[in-house]
Amino acid sequence: MADVGRPSSYTTLLGAEIAMQVADGRVLSSICSDEGMPARSTVYEWLNAHKEFADTYAHAREVRADLWGEEILAIADDTSSDFHEGADDDGGRRLNAEHVQRSRLRIDSRKWLMAKAAPKRYGDKVVNEHGGLDGNPIETTQVPYTDLDRAKALAAMIAKTKAKASEG
Repeated sequence: MADVGRPSSYTTLLGAEIAMQVADGRVLSSICSDEGMPARSTVYEWLNAHKEFADTYAHAREVRADLWGEEILAIADDTSSDFHEGADDDGGRRLNAEHVQRSRLRIDSRKWLMAKAAPKRYGDKVVNEHGGLDGNPIETTQVPYTDLDRAKALAAMIAKTKAKASEG
């Protein structure tokens, strides 16, 4: 679909409107489908061209991630459709497994999106630790190299490479 009639020039006001809608929970593809909004590709160009818009947009994405966190709590706490009333033969309650699974999917989707939108806050923390014997730190000695040492090492590598090339 062509971008005819859509704004193509960045303005601070339009950038702020897009960021506000992102912070309110909307995704960019939905915002850009609204009348009078720029194409998604245009917004991406603006993000590259306008640092203040990129900063505002990044903050809006973090706010949206917080909103998704609140939605997760609401979904998890809503048990209103978890059971079918009078659904079994003796009139008791029966688990509505489809609703429970859909709630789980909604929560997992938001958690994944949160980790992608605000990885420093909601992403998995990965810690790599390296240790020596018995968990003690690995001790290293740092050898100071002079420019002459580096030049000699480079010359040796070049000579070795030339020797291998002449053999082959």
